[in-house]
Parts: sequence; C-alpha cells; structure tokens
Amino acid sequence: ALATRNAGRQPGRSLTVAALLASGCFLILAVASMRPDLDRDADKPWAGTGGFTFWAESALAVADNPATLAGRKKLHIPENGTLNGTDILHLKAREGDEASCFNLNRARTPRLLGVNPSEFSRRRALLGRGESPDLWKLLESPLPGGEIPGLAGDMNTAMWGLQMKADPRQGDVLVYRDEHGRDLRVKLVGSLPIPVSIFQGTVLISSAAFAEAF
Repeated sequence: ALATRNAGRQPGRSLTVAALLASGCFLILAVASMRPDLDRDADKPWAGTGGFTFWAESALAVADNPATLAGRKKLHIPENGTLNGTDILHLKAREGDEASCFNLNRARTPRLLGVNPSEFSRRRALLGRGESPDLWKLLESPLPGGEIPGLAGDMNTAMWGLQMKADPRQGDVLVYRDEHGRDLRVKLVGSLPIPVSIFQGTVLISSAAFAEAF
C-alpha cells in the first residue's frame, strides 16, 4: 500500500522511471534478437567457425608444431590421447590494437596472424556459401608495391573496426614494425565474407611473410 501511494504521489516521475526501464528492456531484446547464432552450422567450413571443432590460444609461444608427430613428442602429447587423428592448424600471432566491437576507437595496428593459406584454401574455410572466390590465394600473390597482402578477419572488422577499404587494387595499407624496427606495410586485399568469424578483429597474412618479418 505504501509503494502504491508513493508511486501515485508524483505520477510524472513514476511514469518516467517506468518508461526508462521499458525502453532499456526493449533495446536489450531488440539487440539480442539480431545476434547471430554461432552454434548453427558450426561444423560447416563456410560458417564463422571455419568448420573447426576447437579453438585454443597459448599464453606463451609454442615453438614446436603440435600438428606433427615430432612436435607432439616434444610437447609430451600422448600419441593415443584425445588429439590422436586430429588435424591441427597452428597460427602465429603478433599482438596489436583491439579491432573488434569491444573497442569504440579506430584500430591502427590490429592483431596480426600468420596463417597457412594453402591449407585454408584446401578446406575452403570461411569463404561463405556457394562458389565464392578463393580469397586465401590472395595472400600468396605478390603486390606491385611490395606490400604484404592481408585479409581482414571478417566484414565487420574491415567496415567498423578498421574503417578501411579491403580491395586488391584500392585497399588501404597498415604499417607495423617488424623485429628489426623497419616498417612492415600490410595491404588489405580483401575481407573474409563472414559477418562474424573466429578471426574477428584481426588481420591475416601468410605464415611465410609472418616468419620473415618476425
């Protein structure tokens, strides 16, 4: 009874509070309804997961390749363990600016990943449905200006996180520093045709170019 009398004492104030709470609930529900379901078709190569079952990151660099038998022995991974018969693609990373939706500022030097283009091309991972062009081959194509070709991790990264053009001819150039202190110019030649992917907020280059620079 006291709460009812208090709410009716100043109807304008009570109505304003109720309207603000209702607006907040509506915005949360509206945004949540547009959130993509990453679990749907997660086992398909054209999905945002690339068809991979697991994604793992190490706190320290792993010098040995766990995808090989020799690498597993050095890492003390049992041959008959859970990873037996599992294909592993290892990536190399250079930390940088956060270029995902968690950063409201424009990223200048986003996280850089070195990938094996031929392996991703063989799997046709993250290339979208249908007969879409094989963008992974662009990472192995030399550019006339001497830049290193790079791919944005997804469409949202190029459009919102970087706010840069991703095109083989008119793509923007990101400038990094290699381990010798020299400028490393990475040209965005495209972006993966996935709205949200496991590579969100990153720029992908070939592992050969990555190993040469770092």
